[in-house]
Amino acid sequence: MGQERQSIMSEPTLDQVREAATVNLVNNLQPKEFKSGKMGFYAQGKITLEGKRYQSQIMLVEIAQK
Repeated sequence: MGQERQSIMSEPTLDQVREAATVNLVNNLQPKEFKSGKMGFYAQGKITLEGKRYQSQIMLVEIAQK
């Protein structure tokens, strides 16, 4: 069997992930009407951290009041 490939790049820190998500997703949120008819916000994108590419998305959907 093949050997596991070791990465010489370090893993991104949680702080780096938060910063990248804020810059690339939260700042690009757009209003959206979902298939359910509910309103909310949505953004998606690709983020590069420590030389690795990640696909990311954020979704905020209005929930019914009880």
